[in-house]
Amino acid sequence: MIISASPDDDERTNPVGLFNYARSYWQAALIIDLPRLRKIVTHADAPVTYLFCHAIELYLKAYLRHSGLSVAEVRKIGHAYDRLASRAKDLGLALGQDDFKMIELLTDQEMMPLSRYIRTGFYKRPTDAALSGVCQRMDDAISQVLRLRRLIVE
Repeated sequence: MIISASPDDDERTNPVGLFNYARSYWQAALIIDLPRLRKIVTHADAPVTYLFCHAIELYLKAYLRHSGLSVAEVRKIGHAYDRLASRAKDLGLALGQDDFKMIELLTDQEMMPLSRYIRTGFYKRPTDAALSGVCQRMDDAISQVLRLRRLIVE
């Protein structure tokens, strides 16, 4: 009889896996953000914003896991972009001040729920280009630190 231990949360939810998921959501947002889509649906920005926001959350969590936080510690921080970003910044994530301000806006404006459920009224919404730019800079910064640890990222 072979008994194998199942991997724990920290083994299963590693920085490279989170990074690769983040990159996948970012690239999916770029693919579906097409002018053609905007002509055939009324709220084309909603799924695109959702994908960008989720990518940003996953990039931050990848960095936190890389920095030594356990899955349980990351879960305690939750989904609040400002708290994730603040902790990542404290741990040395090299992003510009404008990127951190954009991430705070995601929390302030509740962008994830707004991209998932319809809500009427006025709110500030970052442009797709701005969100993609944050993703690009996070991808660059985090892939660099992962590679320095000799972790393989595509």
